Amino acid sequence: MAENSNPTTRVIAGSDAIVAATLGRNTMASSSSRPRPPAAMVPANALLETAVPVALAAGASTVKAAPAVAEPVKNLLEEAKSGNAVAQFDLAVRYAEGDAAERNYELAAQWYGKAAEQGLAVAEYRLASLYEKGLGVSQDMQRAKNLYQRAAEKGNTRAMHNLGVLAVEGNDGKPNYTSAALWFGKAAEYGIRDSQYNVAVLLARGLGLPKDLVKSYTWFAIVAAAGDADAAKKRDEVAARLTSSELAAANAAAAAFEPRQMQSAANEGPPPAAHPEAAQATQAQPAKPKVSGL
Repeated sequence: MAENSNPTTRVIAGSDAIVAATLGRNTMASSSSRPRPPAAMVPANALLETAVPVALAAGASTVKAAPAVAEPVKNLLEEAKSGNAVAQFDLAVRYAEGDAAERNYELAAQWYGKAAEQGLAVAEYRLASLYEKGLGVSQDMQRAKNLYQRAAEKGNTRAMHNLGVLAVEGNDGKPNYTSAALWFGKAAEYGIRDSQYNVAVLLARGLGLPKDLVKSYTWFAIVAAAGDADAAKKRDEVAARLTSSELAAANAAAAAFEPRQMQSAANEGPPPAAHPEAAQATQAQPAKPKVSGL
């Protein structure tokens, strides 16, 4: 396998579409995905004014509203204001992933923050993503890292992976492969494929972990079995350096692998049923685009 003194990593965003290019080679979001410079803060009830679609037919003299949408939104806002962490998170998702009329990253950050203060891991993860990218808040990489770590320690697997990516990127361009191996390894055990791929590369090169081609092959084989062509190529490269007995052991380990059960409370499930556009965005982007191997 070719050596590279300045490796990059594969990255994922989790389920929030607004940070689809948060990490890795695409370090800046496109101009269309960046928020406009924040003006005055929008009041918390602004969603009630923007979430109700209106339609004025040509020549019509009245505006037709969709009151069925307003009541659930009003109820959600009341729940969030009352201190319900799940409602605060759901409201933040609406602001972060809603249509153009209701999207507001500043308010999303505020409500994610309130839920995160109550220890909701998914809110900590999403708020970390906003701080990392500077969406709705001033960019603050240290705060992003701290929030990712809080979420990861509660069992959020995407936060684990992103901590690994941040460790590879390092401070002042100095990678911390030991930390990267730790967090990629944790996420890999839960079945996060890009973490599995990155662990395989670290093992093949002896970065942050003792060099171990058998374990490297095992992880590449696990990812390749899911249809990843890059992993299949790397698996075959490593296979050429194994003995027949080592190869048999690695294949047996790959076949026997079962991912650990994720903690449902710490990881995102389906988005709110009352917010179908967020559901579509979430389902369409389970992961960041693949970037490259380490």
